[in-house]
Order: sequence, then structure tokens, then C-alpha cells
Amino acid sequence: MTHDCSAKFQTNLIIKYVDDTTVVGLIQDNEELAYREVVKYLVDWFNHNNLHLNVNKTKKIIGDFRRKQPTHIPFHIDGAALSRAQRSWPTPVTCPKPPESYKTPHFSPQEGAPGMRERPTSAIYPSDRFRQSLLGSRRGRSGLSLSKSVSTNNISGTLNDDSPLGLRRILSQSTDSLSFRTRAMSVESLNDDGDIYYHSLLEEIELECQDFKADSWSMAVDGGYLQTHRKNVIKRQDVIYELIQTELHHMRTLHIMERVFQQGMLEELQLELSTVHAIFPCLEQLIRIHSHFLAQLLLRRNNSLQCGSSCNFTIHQLGDILLHQFSGQCADDMQKTYAEFCSRHLRAVKLYKELLARDKRFHCFIRRVSRGHLLRCHGVQECILLVTQRISKYPVLIQRILEYTTEDEEEASSLAQALTMVRDLLSSIDQQDKPPVLSLQNLIVRDIANQERGMFLISDSSPPEMYEIHAASKENKDVWIRHIERTVSKWENALTHTNIVCQCCPQPYS
Repeated sequence: MTHDCSAKFQTNLIIKYVDDTTVVGLIQDNEELAYREVVKYLVDWFNHNNLHLNVNKTKKIIGDFRRKQPTHIPFHIDGAALSRAQRSWPTPVTCPKPPESYKTPHFSPQEGAPGMRERPTSAIYPSDRFRQSLLGSRRGRSGLSLSKSVSTNNISGTLNDDSPLGLRRILSQSTDSLSFRTRAMSVESLNDDGDIYYHSLLEEIELECQDFKADSWSMAVDGGYLQTHRKNVIKRQDVIYELIQTELHHMRTLHIMERVFQQGMLEELQLELSTVHAIFPCLEQLIRIHSHFLAQLLLRRNNSLQCGSSCNFTIHQLGDILLHQFSGQCADDMQKTYAEFCSRHLRAVKLYKELLARDKRFHCFIRRVSRGHLLRCHGVQECILLVTQRISKYPVLIQRILEYTTEDEEEASSLAQALTMVRDLLSSIDQQDKPPVLSLQNLIVRDIANQERGMFLISDSSPPEMYEIHAASKENKDVWIRHIERTVSKWENALTHTNIVCQCCPQPYS
């Protein structure tokens, strides 16, 4: 079954055939993060399901219609660079100038063939479907907006009667559409402060990620340094590099949630703290946990640098860091935090959608801050989903590091223990994510002071448990209290205990 193998971003698509798989991605403003994340996810999925990915037969096809094409950063899978398949794209057709005696026929919409367009785009693109597949809808083509200094005269050049008909038609269509685009987007583009809103955050992320811009360790180190390592060591370092790189990406996601969305909702929109925490539960704890983990990884990387080099490094020992992260107090903190975050995932997304639909100021805020290139793949829903998925990535990465650790028995033993611990941690989170079951025997219901929608369910079990419940409204809470108290009273003396399932709060309070 391959139902769990699907793209996580709207700009990407995974197409699965019987014996082949294709990843399609729309890249705007040279932002390839989402596409590369999907490729890495697909590779991890293959490894996790014991499937062999033939890198030698894996090709990439790039459709770039710009006149001055930049150098495309190559893709690497397991240390091997993917080759680029040669593809011939249809080019515009230029027609010769017609005779002076020839008159261009005029068609009205009624006279033309059904479905005929007044300005056909086939002179530029092979078909409308192909054009849409490359550029997306008009709303999604923010990368084509004009800067304030662009002039359509510079694009069209000087046209005269001697210019070829096809060229005049193509440039006429281009300038008309660009002029229309300028008029339609004038207010929006002149007030585009999406990047400005989190400018300092962009600078910090750029500084933190500068040592991990390359796709893999093999591309990050010097060629001469790479040649001094055996194939197994190279593969191990590639996976360690991926672990650190993706941890950086995870921290970037958490910082976006905190300093763009959460901070804006609290300071600009003045939303209630409880509402913001419902959308981003446990955010402070997540940042604290992963900041500490990332700091340890980066410190180990810096301590492993070759003398006199800022990019050449080989990490020989990693198991000790992983053992510390996934055991003891660190593991307890991760288990409690991720169990609560994952269990509130659906409710957080539902609340976000409700606010987006009914609150105009909220909608405008999300739209404004999402204009910047960084947030095109990091909306609120995407961020929440990425956080819930992060904990499941560690077993796959540690397993791959362990597979390539063949010479150091002590390191291999530490990695094996860490792998067992992280799997136990993941299993525990899955169990915590299930709704708790309370016995109706001696069940007590109490209001929460100063919270009109809140109530406590107190179970006189062994050990005692208390659950905090929040209803949609005060009236809804009162209805629940009456039903629960009536049911408890009815079955108080019954010999058979009936259970009530509470799906409102995942975490018991002792």
C-alpha cells in the first residue's frame, strides 16, 4: 500500500505508477525548499519500506523559460548526483509579414468556432493546460508581479510595420497581459510588506543556515577532502548532515510559528492568549527542546572541523548526543510535549480555518505576512503539519546512520540504543494521542474558576486523574455537565461500570 506516500505541499505532486514514481514541483522565485523536502521525504519513505531506489536511472527534468537561466543546484541522493535529462521545449513560431493586399479576417464571438479565444496563447505556450501546469493559477503567480520600475516599452521594444507578424502578436499579447497584471496588482505590490514584517527573522535564519545550504555533506566539503573518505563513511556523513540540516529547518518552522504568526496574532490582532495557544499549543516547550538539541549538534559539527577549514568536517561520534536527547528528562519532555501537540492538531487547524473564514482582520493579516517567499511553503496549516511529522523522522535517520556505522562498535551500540529509545518514545506518543477512558463510578464534575467554557472531570480511580475540558460555549458546557451528572447518578449503584470516552483533553493533570 502506498497511500501514506503523498506530497505535503500544494505546489508539489507525487505521481505513482506500477514500476515508476514521478515528483512534480512548481518553483517560484528560486524557492526550492518545498520541492527538495518532498524529494527527501520520498527517499526516506523508500528506505523505511525496504524499497530500492535506483539513483542511476533517476533523472530530473527542468522546465525554465527564462532567457537568462541561472545555474541550477544539483540534487544528490545517497551521495550520488542526479543527471539532468535533455528535453526539447516548444518554441514560439514567427510568421512572415503578409502581403499588403491581404486583410486579416475579423471574427466576432458568435462567428468564431466554439471555445475560440480572442487572444490565443498557443503562440507562446503549446497548450493552455500545459501553461497552467507550469505557472499555476493567476492567484498563485505572485512571482510574476512587476516591480515599480518596470516599463512595458522595454519589454516590447520598438515595433514597426517591418516587424514580423508573429513577433508583433506575441509582444502585443505580452505587454497587454503585463499591463493588465500591473493594474490588477498595483495596490497589492506597492504595499507588499510580507518580507519586511519578519526581516530580522530572515537575517537570523540566513545566518544559521549558511553552513548547510548544500544538499548533502558530499557537496558541502571540498572535493579533495571528500576523496580521502571511503564510500561507507561518505554515506554516514551524508545522513548526519541531513539530520542537522532538517533540524535547522524544523527550528525555522518553529520560529516562523512563534515570531510571525503567534506574535502577530497577539500584538497586532490582539487575540486572546488562550485562542493563540489553541492554534499553537506547546510552542515554547518545542522551541526549548529543539534549540537545545540543535545546539548540541552544531557544537559537535564545529568541534569536528578540519584544522584551518570552515567547511570540511567529519563527525565520528554522534550516539552520545542521541542517547542524551532520547532518554531521561529530555525524553519525558519530548513525550509530553509532542503527545499534547499531536492530539490538538485537528482542533488547531479547525480553529484556524474558522478564524480565517469569519474574521476579516485575521484573514488580511495572514494574507499579508504570507506574501514573502519564506512563507509560501510555511503557512499556518503547513507549519502545524510539519511539527507533527518531525518526531517520526528520527527513527528513519538514526537507522540509516546505524547502517553505515560498521567500524566503531561502541558508536554502533550507542546508535542502536538511541534507535530503540526513539521508537519507544514514538510508540508512547501514539498511545498518549488516543482519547482517555474514564469510569463513571465516582466521577466528579467541577467548573473552572474564571473560565466560563471550562470544566474539570475528576476520576476517583487509582491513581486519581483530572482532565480539563473546554466546550464551544458556556451553554454547551452546561449541557455537558447536566448530561454527565445525570448519567453518573443513574449508574452510581450499578454493578457494571460503563465507560465514558473524553476526546477533549489528551493530557491528565495529577
